[in-house]
Amino acid sequence: GHERWFKINKKFSYYRKLIILNLIIGLIPTIAVSSYLYYDKIATETDTLKEKLESASTIGADNVSQWIIDRKNNVLGIARNQMIIGNTKAILTASNEIELFNARIDLERQIHANFQTYDWLDEIIISDTNGNSLFHTGTTFVPRDFKDESYFQEAVGGNIGISEIFSSRNMIPNEQGTYEKGVPTLFISIPIRGEVGIEGILTA
Repeated sequence: GHERWFKINKKFSYYRKLIILNLIIGLIPTIAVSSYLYYDKIATETDTLKEKLESASTIGADNVSQWIIDRKNNVLGIARNQMIIGNTKAILTASNEIELFNARIDLERQIHANFQTYDWLDEIIISDTNGNSLFHTGTTFVPRDFKDESYFQEAVGGNIGISEIFSSRNMIPNEQGTYEKGVPTLFISIPIRGEVGIEGILTA
């Protein structure tokens, strides 16, 4: 009886192992297919997310680039205004305090009109080509080594110079019109061209 039980048990153990082996073999394709589908889904979702991020990044970069181009063209228009050119020259060649005062008052009026037109404009500095300030609006921080800034030197060379974007150190209005520090800001320097050369540099 004992040997018979042992043979039955051994036979049952063999069948049980065979069944388990068949189950495992049967599960392998299922596991493989499931794993493939899972990782394929992850890869597809990752690619979709990357495409969305790249698209958003491109749109954002394009918007910023267009924003800078628009501002540059606006400032170029200010620097080409004949009254700005004439009064800059008048400041440089003034023979007395009255002439100097009148030229600065005229500049103040003309530039005030530009502030009304462009609400993003916070400050305008007019200087000679050595960086000495001739006219300055507002209270925004102006670097002491202004003349050494690359964007200023670009304008001295007859080109349009644009600074890196930086966070404002003073309280200035953001795009919603609320005053705060750390507003993304940049300087744009453009030569003020007279009849015979560059009269000065306008930095906005």
